[in-house]
Order: sequence, then C-alpha cells, then structure tokens
Amino acid sequence: MNSKNSSLRNKKIVLILIITFSAFILRLLCCYWGYPLQLHPDEGATVNSTIEMLSRHSWEAHTYDRPDHFEIKCDAILFSIVSWIKYHKPAAEAFEEHKMAFYLLGRFFTAIFGTLLVPLMYAVAGKLTYRFKETEKSIIQVSTACMVAFSAVFVRHSAYAAPDVVLAFFVVLFCYFAVLYLEQGKLSQIIILDVIIGIGVTIKYPAAVLCLPLAILVIYKEYIKNKKFLNVVKYGMLSIGMVLAVIFVLAPNLFTDFNSVYKNFVEEARPNHLGYDGLGFFGNLGFYARTVFEDVGLVTILPFIIGTAYLIRKKERLLLALMPGVVFWVCLSALALHWIRWGIPMYPFYYLVTAIGIGAAYAFFSEMHETGKKAAGIGKAFVLTFAGVITLNVLLSGIAVAKFSLLPDTILVAQDYISEHDISEEESLSEGYTPFYPAKVLSRLSSFTAEGGKVRVADEYADKKYFIMSDSFK
Repeated sequence: MNSKNSSLRNKKIVLILIITFSAFILRLLCCYWGYPLQLHPDEGATVNSTIEMLSRHSWEAHTYDRPDHFEIKCDAILFSIVSWIKYHKPAAEAFEEHKMAFYLLGRFFTAIFGTLLVPLMYAVAGKLTYRFKETEKSIIQVSTACMVAFSAVFVRHSAYAAPDVVLAFFVVLFCYFAVLYLEQGKLSQIIILDVIIGIGVTIKYPAAVLCLPLAILVIYKEYIKNKKFLNVVKYGMLSIGMVLAVIFVLAPNLFTDFNSVYKNFVEEARPNHLGYDGLGFFGNLGFYARTVFEDVGLVTILPFIIGTAYLIRKKERLLLALMPGVVFWVCLSALALHWIRWGIPMYPFYYLVTAIGIGAAYAFFSEMHETGKKAAGIGKAFVLTFAGVITLNVLLSGIAVAKFSLLPDTILVAQDYISEHDISEEESLSEGYTPFYPAKVLSRLSSFTAEGGKVRVADEYADKKYFIMSDSFK
C-alpha cells in the first residue's frame, strides 16, 4: 500500500469515528424525548415484558406478537446490572419507583445498535466497492455512513425501546457476512448467517425471509460456481437446524407455546388496524420508497438510479448480498398494513446504492479527466458538491430531530394548564396521548353525534365539562 492510500485510510478512520460519535450523541439526546413521561405506546411490549419476566425469575418472556425476545433478554441483563449498581435491589422491585429510568435504559440499548449500524454500513460499503479506486471508495463509504448516522428516520427510531433498528443492524450484518461467504465460501460464515437469522426471528418474525437470500447464496456459491450439489443439501439441513436451535435458546416458549405464537401472528396480520388504508401491494411498495426518498432528500433518486445501473452493468456477483433489502421491501409490501418503522431494515440498502451512484459518477468524471477533457474537472466538483448537499441535508435533519426531542412535549405543557385550572379526569372527556392518557391509543370521536348539522356530545357524557383532544377536531 502506497503512502498516499495509507494516509487516506487513516483520515477515513478518524472521520468515521467522528461520524459514529456524532451519531451516538444525537441518538442519546433523542432518548430523552417526552421525558419524564413514557409516551410511546409500543415500548411497554419490551420494557414491561422484561420486568415481568424478571419478576418470575424466568428465561421465558410471555409475549408473542413481534416477538421482541432478543431485546427482552438483553434488557433483562442490562436492567439487572444497572438496578443492583444504582438501586441495590432487583430490577423487578425497583421498576415501579424508577419506571422512566428503565425505559431510558431500553432506549439506550436501541441507541447502541443504531450507533453500531454506522461503522457496519461503512464496512459493508467497503466490501461491495472493491472495484473502485481508493478515492471513489472513500466517497461511497463516507456518504453511506453519513446517511445512516444522520437520517431523521434512524436518529428518531434509534431512541425507541422498539425492535426495528436492532433488526436493521442484524439485517446489515447478514449482508456483511454474505459478502464474506461469496468471497471465501467458509462453513463458519454459513453458521454465522444462520445465527443472525435465528436472532432476527426472535426480534421480529419477518426476519425469517432472510432464509430466501441465504438459500440463493448457497445455491449460487456451492452449485452454480463450485458444482457441489451435496454441499447445498448439507448446508441447507445445517441451516434449518442452526436457525431453529438459536431461536429455541433465545426464546424456547416460541416452540413450547406455539399456539400463542399462531394466535398472535394472526392477530397482528389483521387488516382492521391503524396503518391499513387499502394501498395494496404496489401502493405499499410506493409508500416505503417514498419514505426513504423523503428521508434523505428526493435528489437522491438520481444517484440511486445511477448506482443501480452501475451494479447491473457490472453484473457484480456481490450484488447478491443486497438481496435482503429487496426481499424485505417486497415481502413487507405484501402485507395489508404499512408503517414507516417496518421499512427500517430495508432503508440502509437504499443509502448504500445511492452512495455507489455518487462514487460511480465521480469515477466516470475522473476517467474523463485522465484523458485530458477539461469539462471533467467541473463534473468532479459537481459530484462532490452534490454529495456535500445530501450530507448537509441529512445532518441538519438529524440535528433537528434531536433538538425537537429535547423540547417539552405538548402533553407536559397541557399538564401544567390542567393543574393551574384544577381540571380533573372525572369532569373531562379525554382522548389518548393527552395528560390523563399519555401513552394510550384512545379516540373519543364516537362520543359525539351530528344532529341537524351540529355536533353534540352523547347523552352519557353530557355531564362532562371539558373535551381534551390530541389532534384537531374535524
């Protein structure tokens, strides 16, 4: 390695450390959103279930809907250690008195995975861009890391005690070891991929779709490339056993109480749920695409197209490692429901292909520059400026999310107003996400009727003096 490349790599290491540390600070700040209230309706599925499991001195978490078991087991260890150090008692005993502290710990746990995703994406980008020169490769790696580090979606959702960012980490980790397997073809890498799938399923059931890209990887590497069909069978049987074994170790009751798994799975797949608006398969595809476009800026569509064209034109075998992003996009779009957070495991792949498009454009103008074309210098400058604009946009977005998270929530402001005016719960008709129901999904619109073109309160609530709403009344 020449001294120029060595110097560039050292600068990249320093830069990625700065980006990672900045990402951690933003996520840490966001963990305090709504403080001291617990306002997220889904965090209890992880935090409360952890405490309930600890209270039984058990390894089995009695929750089956997502199912969150990996985070619950990790939180159980984290909660127990911190509780003994800080409160000198078991977490189950300290929880009621210090509830928000444990919710913060659950959020910190997610923030750690959201932070680790930054250097992991940097590493994946490096693996997938070995064809590029060091300068273009650096542009791709840093651009990818910045989009993950400062994306408003990732900054915000890395501060929830929820599974989506944690799952995204393992999906990208799957991608990293998929590249290694395509390069080296080691059995140990298959085993690691199996473990990742097993962990993923205990986080959220849709991680099971990773079995499809794993099967394609094995067939491509062992049969198409090496003509070893028996290896396909052998690795297939091994993978089935390994995935099931990992799931059993982390969440044994997903097997021993499979009836509850089935019932909850059917319940979560119901169409009569918030998020269902009949978009259909192609509508959901567009929803997730639009979400990620808007997250890092609509201008990123152009480099994404360039990056996609580059990868297809090169017929790059390592393109197989990007399959998890496509598989998640297609499979989640087939569901009746759609949520921004469900798409989090697929969004990093958009960032990566976008960054590859930026690097490919820069490489194109660099080659022109070497042939003596004067306009090439302008092209290179434009690409760097374009990349800088994207980076600045996501950076400001991430900072804005962190700043917003530190502002007092309107529920806190409303609590002060209610206290000042001696408004009680008994004399109020309150919706969810209001001072009396801060973390509850509760609509009171059915408590009103329309008569003669006028809205009036239902008779059973006629004695109420106040209506407290969380959104505009239409």
